[in-house]
Amino acid sequence: MTHRVPWSALLAPVLLAALGAARADPAVLGVRLGLDQDRTRLVLDLSAPANAEPTLLTGPDRLVIDLPTVEWKLPDTTTSGGIGLIKGYRFSTFDAKTSRIVFDLVGPARIVRSFSLPPNAGYQHRIVFDLAKGTGGGAKPVASAQGAPGAQGAPGAPMPRVPAPLRKPKQLSLTVMIDPGHGGVDSGTVGANGDNEKTIVLRVARKLKDTLRKKGYRVVMTRDSDIYPSLKERVAMARNAKADLFISLHADSNSNHDLRGVSVYTLSDVASDAETAELAGKENRSDAIAGVDLSTEDDDTSWLIIELTMRETMKQSARLARLLTGEFSDGAPMLKNPHRYAGFRVLKAPDVPSVLIELGQLGNADDEERLVDDKAQAGMAGAMARAVDRFFQIDRRAALK
Repeated sequence: MTHRVPWSALLAPVLLAALGAARADPAVLGVRLGLDQDRTRLVLDLSAPANAEPTLLTGPDRLVIDLPTVEWKLPDTTTSGGIGLIKGYRFSTFDAKTSRIVFDLVGPARIVRSFSLPPNAGYQHRIVFDLAKGTGGGAKPVASAQGAPGAQGAPGAPMPRVPAPLRKPKQLSLTVMIDPGHGGVDSGTVGANGDNEKTIVLRVARKLKDTLRKKGYRVVMTRDSDIYPSLKERVAMARNAKADLFISLHADSNSNHDLRGVSVYTLSDVASDAETAELAGKENRSDAIAGVDLSTEDDDTSWLIIELTMRETMKQSARLARLLTGEFSDGAPMLKNPHRYAGFRVLKAPDVPSVLIELGQLGNADDEERLVDDKAQAGMAGAMARAVDRFFQIDRRAALK
C-alpha cells in the first residue's frame, strides 16, 4: 500500500495558460512548490509527456533539470520566488536540443523521490521531485507518463561542433571567433527598461559577423541563438576553430548609474582596479547561474598554462585592445582608462589573442538607449571590424593569394 504524504502547503500553479494550436514541442505550464515537515516538493506541469534529467550541483547549491525542447508558458521573468529548500528558479533554452530550469537551493539537498503522473483530476502531465536536506540522494532521469524521448544535451555532454564556413578562392585565411556573452538561462544584466544583455550582445555580434565576412574573414560564433555555452566551452570552441582572434561581447551595469561608455578588457591575474575585479568576478559566475558543474575546473593548472605559454598571446591581446579603444573613441562614449585587465575565465585560451568588450553600461539610461539602437549597434560593429583590419594589416597582405 502506498502511503501518500499530505502536502498542506502545495502552492497553486504559477501559470496555467490555455493551449493554442497543437505543437510538436511540449509546454511547461507551471511550477508548483510545496512544503511538508522536512521535505520540499516541486512539480512541473506539462502539456505532454517529456523526460527530465536532474543534476544536483554545489558551489552554489543548485538543482538543474534538463528537458527536451519545450515551450515555456510561465511568467516572462528570469527569476521566481521559492519555498523550503528552494530559494528561487529561472528557466530558458540551454542549447539547440535542451531546455533547462535551474532551482537555487538554500543548502545541500538530495532527491528522496521522483516520479511522473498522467493527466488526472484537472491536472495535465506532471513530473514530481521531493527534496530533503543533506547529500547522497539519487538524481535519476524521470520519464514522464506515456514515455517520451529522453532529454539530450545534459550537463557534461560533448561540446557542439563549430561549423566551418566554406572557403572561397582569395579569401583571407584568418578566423575571428565572436562570443556573445551569457545566453539561455543566464540573461546577464537587465537594464532599467527591461533590456537583456544577452539579447543586445547577440544582435551586435550578428552585425559584426556580417561586417567581417564581407571583408573576407572566416567568422564563427560561440552562440547564434539564445543558448548558453559554458565559459570553458567558449574557450575550447575558439581553439577548436583555430581562431586567430577571440572577441567576447558584454554590456555591464554599475551601482554608479552616471557611469557610461565602452571599455575593453584583457587577461591578467591582477585586476587593474577594484571595479574591474568586481566585474570579472561577476562575469566568471555565469557558469554557476546557468547550472554548469564547476567541480572539474582546475584554476591552478589553468594559470600554470597561462604563465608558461601566454606571454606573446597576452601582448597581442593588449595590442588589439588599444586598436579597439582607438576606433571606439571616434563614435561612442568611453570609460576613463578604457583598457583594463582582470582574470576573465573566457579569455584563457593560451594561444588565441582575446579581448572582452563591455559595449556600455545598462545601468545608465543614455547608454541603454544607445545599446538597443540599431544604428548605434551597426556603428559599434563597424568600429570593431576596423580594429580587426588594423590588427591584421600585415597578415592581410600575406594571406591573400
